[in-house]
Amino acid sequence: MAAWQRVCTVSSPLLTAVGILFGSLPRNCIELQLGIDPDGGSGLVEFLLTAVLISIGVAFGIYLSCQLPKLNVRRRRQFLTPR
Repeated sequence: MAAWQRVCTVSSPLLTAVGILFGSLPRNCIELQLGIDPDGGSGLVEFLLTAVLISIGVAFGIYLSCQLPKLNVRRRRQFLTPR
């Protein structure tokens, strides 16, 4: 398994879980915790952070699901070749 695939394997569920957890926070969590108001209280920044994290996690998962058949073929070839 290549290094990029290992990164995707670890980060895909992690990013998706963090995005879901971040989405469960109140809409004004940045304003409450950091004392700044980047979006005027509308909650748009929080929504965008959630959407980006979940999107990247899902994209990595799709990438891995597309790469899985190729990995299985390589493993079968390695197993079936005589040594």
